[in-house]
Amino acid sequence: MLTVTIWVLLLGGLWGAFVLPSFLDSGADSPARSTRSFQGEIAKLAALNTFDPVARARRELRARRRRTVSTLAALAVLTLAFALWRQSWAWFGVNVVFDAFLIAYVIKLVEIRNRELSPVIPLATNENPVSEAVNG
Repeated sequence: MLTVTIWVLLLGGLWGAFVLPSFLDSGADSPARSTRSFQGEIAKLAALNTFDPVARARRELRARRRRTVSTLAALAVLTLAFALWRQSWAWFGVNVVFDAFLIAYVIKLVEIRNRELSPVIPLATNENPVSEAVNG
């Protein structure tokens, strides 16, 4: 009985390996799907054509910051879970360190964002220099 089950599973696996890919790919040849695929490829090429190094650097910086926040948050959650599981004060101390790093990093990101969003107020203009306003 075990031999028959093994043969049936083996034949089913072979059938699935050879028949299912061709069956699933047949829908990719439909005109509507190929048109959508073509439009998607054109949109990707158009996005590449408008190369802006500043925008690319900003996207990479945002992605790096997002990864850093995600990593710190994951480490904080994992160390807390491990500390609770092991009932260890040492791991709880490690968790507190990761929490402090995460809080400090988020505070620094908020400061950077606020600095970028704040309006720049000029201290002096050509018509009214600071020295004339002070002596004035």
